[in-house]
Amino acid sequence: MILAAVAALLLFQLGSHAYRAYRLDHHGVRVDAKILSSDVGCFGAIGSGSTPIGGKTITYRVRFPIPTGEHTTKVTRPCRVIPPDFGYGRGAIWIQYDAGNPDRTRVLGDNTDREAVKILAVVTLIYLVGLAIAILAQRVGGRTRDAPTGRHA
Repeated sequence: MILAAVAALLLFQLGSHAYRAYRLDHHGVRVDAKILSSDVGCFGAIGSGSTPIGGKTITYRVRFPIPTGEHTTKVTRPCRVIPPDFGYGRGAIWIQYDAGNPDRTRVLGDNTDREAVKILAVVTLIYLVGLAIAILAQRVGGRTRDAPTGRHA
């Protein structure tokens, strides 16, 4: 039962990242979002990705124009990703948002979801193959040479 739950969680994560990547790749709108505030993160050289203090991401509260007015939401930038025109003191950051859901955002140049899909697909495949082998081994391993096969002469 636990093995099936793990498989379901892996498949859910895979689907979630794949859907997000698809929506932003095919329905994404690029905008220059005004940074309203940010949390503490990404200390060290810009784009290093390995920061001794803070974390591996920084979250910005941003405001950007949408067809019906302005929208305010959060966008998370991995420290290793440097969007175009970033770091010039403009107080803005280039992002993409899903035209159908402006709260679904990513920083321009962030491929985290696509990378996660590749990794999760391999992990899920390995897990499911291992699970199938374990089930088959359990079924075949229970039989002995002298055990009845269910066939009658």
